[in-house]
Amino acid sequence: MKKVILGLFITTSFATFANQPKITQSSHLGTNLKVFDYDFLSTSTPLNSFSYQPKITDFFPSGRNNKIFIFDFSTGDNNDYGFKGLFRDIPKEKHDNYLSIVESGGDLGPVPPETVTKLATVEEQSHWFMNAGIYKVPDNDNVYGYLLQGVNRSDDMDKYMVRKFGPEDGLLPNTDYGLVVLEAITADNDAIGAYGPGGGVLRNYDVTVMDKDPYPSVVDYNNYVRFTDDNRPPSRYPGVDDLGSTGVCQIVGTFAPLPGVPFCKAVNGRIAYVISSKPKPTRRLQVKTNDQGFFWLLIGEHSGHEGLDEYFIIKLKIAVDGEFAE
Repeated sequence: MKKVILGLFITTSFATFANQPKITQSSHLGTNLKVFDYDFLSTSTPLNSFSYQPKITDFFPSGRNNKIFIFDFSTGDNNDYGFKGLFRDIPKEKHDNYLSIVESGGDLGPVPPETVTKLATVEEQSHWFMNAGIYKVPDNDNVYGYLLQGVNRSDDMDKYMVRKFGPEDGLLPNTDYGLVVLEAITADNDAIGAYGPGGGVLRNYDVTVMDKDPYPSVVDYNNYVRFTDDNRPPSRYPGVDDLGSTGVCQIVGTFAPLPGVPFCKAVNGRIAYVISSKPKPTRRLQVKTNDQGFFWLLIGEHSGHEGLDEYFIIKLKIAVDGEFAE
């Protein structure tokens, strides 16, 4: 089996994937906690390696070549690895304002932790604080991540970070590929059990692959920017799976308290960002490249929660299997 490592050289060998949660010390939560299928990491935990090293052969058919892609945003060197933001289900005026600021290299406004203090201001009205890019993660020393942010003032809002894979990655036209997100490190500050207009604040990190460019859009009769009928992201496996949720604590008064999950403690009106490793890999997503040899990876979510959404992807480890150009 041919193995190529892209983006970051890996010196550790693959070991058996651990199904059980690992207990780690969290400087934010002050105690060792076993929390579902992901671990809270302390600020002293090195981000240059992942906490788990699953076997590639656990996910891909035998005999197929694979490439490993590691996208590390933690150092803040502004290498976005080709990821770009994508927002849908929003008023055309807000979307146009966002694109205008991005294309002119302008200031997209506040980022965490300041965004929450600017809600319902004139500043927010421009583009609902939509933002996608590399910024410092609050509450953690010298750690950066790829931020996805937006204020949903409508029924729904789609927010994704998107990367186009193609011939420069060795892909071939009209060829079947499999993709697994082996591991992700994120920074979140959402409360489990918290609800508001439109539903819960908790979100899942959806991982989607598709053979059509997701950026073309239509404007509907309400003057909202939507996906077209041809490029709407798939809603079912094998085109989509998730990495787990953005929850880091549970609200006081939860009807059925979750064992081992800390209760939320807001400081200065907000919950601190917690860095967590989500070692549960996605299932093997399947996609076929188009005639030009491209497919698109989307990571994000469709949110009905009417309020501020903001979270960071710090590092991704992705495996792609199939036939590659020499």
